[in-house]
Order: sequence, then C-alpha cells, then structure tokens
Amino acid sequence: ESIASTIANVKINIQTSNLLRETQIQAEKMAQQEEELRQNLEEMQATQEESERREIEMKGILEAIDHAAISCEFETDGTLIAVNQNFLKTFRYNPEEIEGQNLRIFFFKDDLSDLDKILTDLKNGHNFKGRVRRRNKMGDEVYLLSTYTPVIDNEGEIIKILSLENDITEQVK
Repeated sequence: ESIASTIANVKINIQTSNLLRETQIQAEKMAQQEEELRQNLEEMQATQEESERREIEMKGILEAIDHAAISCEFETDGTLIAVNQNFLKTFRYNPEEIEGQNLRIFFFKDDLSDLDKILTDLKNGHNFKGRVRRRNKMGDEVYLLSTYTPVIDNEGEIIKILSLENDITEQVK
C-alpha cells in the first residue's frame, strides 16, 4: 500500500508541477498582453491629446481668419451657404436678406459672365484668385481681392466653395 500511495503522490506531484508550469506560462502571456494593452492605451491617449491640440489650433486659425477677412461659403452653383460678419458689413446686408441667395445679387450685370466662368472653373477643381468688382445692397461698387477654393470631401467630391476676400475699394478708387 505504501508503494501505491507513493506512486499516487508522485503522479499528483507531476500533475501539480505541470499545472503550475501551465499557470506560469499563462500568467506570463497575460502580463505580456496587459503590457501591450497599457502601451496601446498610452498611444491612444497621446494621439487623442495631439488631436485635441490640433483641433484647438485649427479653431484659433479659423477664428483669426474670420476676424481678418471677408468670408463666405457657397454651393458650386453660387448659392450662399454661410457668410461671416465682415461679409455682412461690407455688403450692408442682414443675414436674413441673403439667406439662400445666389452670388449673382452681388454682381453687376456686366460682370455676370465672369461669375459663370469662375463657377465653371471651380466646379472643375480650380482655385480662383484675383481682383473683382462687386456691388453692395445700395448698388455701390465694392472692389475685393478674392480667393475662391473648392472644399473637397474624402471621396474627392466638391462639397462647397470657400471664399476669402479683402476689401480694396479705398485703394482702387
């Protein structure tokens, strides 16, 4: 009976030793996975912090542009989407007066063919830069140094046009 008991104890010790080894291997794997998760989490946090920093920086840039320039966004057919306060002040309109209007209301009849050419070029993805003549609500001439740029989405489609302009009427007249 003592031999049988010894053999049984040896078998139990071998099984225990094997289980202990397997448990240690699993513990090492889990520790390794835990370290990888920790590193991934640190990378994600760093990426998120960088993204937040860039978002704040971009917001500041956009606010600076909004304060410094006459700005509007419009569809490729010239329908206004949004304008800033400088735009409203320059053209002497209230927001509700130009909501949904086409850029044509700011053009003299003699200059409408210029608008058509500009819009065609913009639809083809080209930027426009140049001095332009527009008219305000009173019908007075307004001269602008303008840049129109197509805004393109992830699929390469033009979603709108961004216009940034500076009033140079005083220098022209």
